[in-house]
Amino acid sequence: MKKFKLNLTKYDVVVQVAGEEQTPSYPLRDNISVWLRSIGVFKSAEDIVEAVVLAKRVRECEADVIELDEREADVLRQAVNKQIAMTAEGRANLGGPIHEEAIVRIAKMEEVK
Repeated sequence: MKKFKLNLTKYDVVVQVAGEEQTPSYPLRDNISVWLRSIGVFKSAEDIVEAVVLAKRVRECEADVIELDEREADVLRQAVNKQIAMTAEGRANLGGPIHEEAIVRIAKMEEVK
């Protein structure tokens, strides 16, 4: 079974707040956990269980990188793809500069050799 590495480190994003530039750190670990547990993302009990277990693993991971098996990587990609689709429909907000790095990290997880 294939394994993938996901970088969970926070990253800085430049945003405009009330006309001022601010550079908050993006809490990727926390947001992945939220995306995996969002209502309406998964339609089967099996996927929901996988997502909840993975969300807990991600939240509890203290390392900067987590290794996911093929199934976990697929569930995470499904969650992000669904959030992006919901954003396109105006039902979620996963886009723009603040989320670009998160989406790239998840979509392009490096396969562990």
